[in-house]
Amino acid sequence: MRLIPVIQTSSVSPLLSSLERGGQAFYSTFRPFSRQFTQTKLIALCKMYLGTGAFHSSQITGFCQGTLTEPAPKVFIALGLVNVALARTIGHPEDHIEQHQMPYARTLPHEMQKVWMHRLPMLDREGVAMGPVGLFEAFCGLRELNAPNQRQLALQDERAASEALGAYLRAYFGRHGIDWFSQLTDFTTRCAAMQPLLLNQPVSGDQLLESLEHVAAIIDSDTNHLWEVIQDAIELKPE
Repeated sequence: MRLIPVIQTSSVSPLLSSLERGGQAFYSTFRPFSRQFTQTKLIALCKMYLGTGAFHSSQITGFCQGTLTEPAPKVFIALGLVNVALARTIGHPEDHIEQHQMPYARTLPHEMQKVWMHRLPMLDREGVAMGPVGLFEAFCGLRELNAPNQRQLALQDERAASEALGAYLRAYFGRHGIDWFSQLTDFTTRCAAMQPLLLNQPVSGDQLLESLEHVAAIIDSDTNHLWEVIQDAIELKPE
């Protein structure tokens, strides 16, 4: 774990600067994490594991949209406990899981396996699954999180991601009067994922993430926009 030194570089309070920086990084980490679940199922999972309701849908939305600026302490405790339990449940290395002393089960309930299976925990820059302390430090800008370009795609979201990106590409070419089928060989030479995407065939998560930069270059876009297309599709995926 690396803590971030707070260095004053301007007249802005280093305290406020750290909170602003940490909040933005936290939102960018929480959003893809929460989109692996529906809000209802994430809340239900937490309630079953913790034995009590610790947060509600408006707080999840606030974290996703970056509008929840002063969350209650119990939110960090609840999310942190569930996050490390998720990490341990899916087999994340034990030496990269934040430890805590609270009397909760080490893994998530088997009864909710369909909810947590293949989901990924929130990690810091060192790949440590964060508990209550780690999430609080991250939110305050005192712990480094994964760089924005270190994206993750859960296994159960791969098909929705492939379909969404493929549909976006076909619509893009249609709007610009481009016969993509006649240029499929050229596109595939530039990026192997273009053929399955355009033909509405599944692409593995790793290949999809590795191909975003090349796909963006082909349509003169940027990877952040394409990632938003994927994330929006995952969020709208039916339960």
